[in-house]
Amino acid sequence: MIIELQPYGGKPIYEQLILEIKRGIITGELVPGEPLPSVRNLASDIGINMHTVNKVYKYLQNENILLKQKTGFIVNPDQLIEPTPATMATIRQQIYELMIEKHLHHLTDGEIVAIMADVSAEIFKKE
Repeated sequence: MIIELQPYGGKPIYEQLILEIKRGIITGELVPGEPLPSVRNLASDIGINMHTVNKVYKYLQNENILLKQKTGFIVNPDQLIEPTPATMATIRQQIYELMIEKHLHHLTDGEIVAIMADVSAEIFKKE
């Protein structure tokens, strides 16, 4: 899986890594049951601190996206991952922020749907 991080972007590295792993799962680059690289290996490969990778893996474990096994972390083999209450709260907050921006900039529902379609196409073209 190719992980693209922007060290000088507006989002913290750990948030970018969370999104990249989730993107890898939804695009099929990471398949259910597949082991992830060890914390040490991934940190070395992408040039970030091991503690950051460990924080990301544990966060994704708490969201039921990754499972911890004796040999490391794997992508949850369950095809339907039920969102945790914390995940639902995060999604709600993200939608709240989107609605603020939508109304502040006088965007229509159609414009938001078009943006969502563009972003979806962008996510899946990375395959």
